[in-house]
Amino acid sequence: FAKHLGDYAPPFSTNIDTALRTFLKSESRSMRIAAFPLVSHYERDGDYAVELKALRRTLLAELEKEKVKDEDRNAYITTLMTVEAMWPETISRLDALIEHGASKDVQKHIITELGKTTSPLAAAVLLRNFSKFNTENKQLAVGTLLKRGDWALGLLSLVEQKRIPVNDLGVQTPGRLLTHP
Repeated sequence: FAKHLGDYAPPFSTNIDTALRTFLKSESRSMRIAAFPLVSHYERDGDYAVELKALRRTLLAELEKEKVKDEDRNAYITTLMTVEAMWPETISRLDALIEHGASKDVQKHIITELGKTTSPLAAAVLLRNFSKFNTENKQLAVGTLLKRGDWALGLLSLVEQKRIPVNDLGVQTPGRLLTHP
């Protein structure tokens, strides 16, 4: 539901306000975290500012903990990336995760989540960290970068500057580039 709030969220009402406040006061930490994108969507006049600030701090702290299971880290990434207003800060944190040696599975999830954005920061993170990806994740990153014209041009620019070796693009990429609009 949180991933498609812009398409399916009902208009704000007192019933929704009551439900949001119930989520935020839940004893379940998982419930409060899961409610973060929903509450962020309906935040207008600072009514939930204190709770959102605390949840934001919790999510970002959990994202950066060393001893977090990959599946939990991926869930935090997905939750944070559903809040567009937080993209600059979240993408910066994802960049740092890759820089500090995130696992292949977490890298794959980051690439996938960055591909869902329109932020130029996402392309910059993918390009800056391209050499840190394994072969499979490099292919995923190339596919992600080729989805948007300006991102694809950024990739080609780095290849031209020899900052990304042509061999790292994989066997199919040259053919894809020849037919790319």
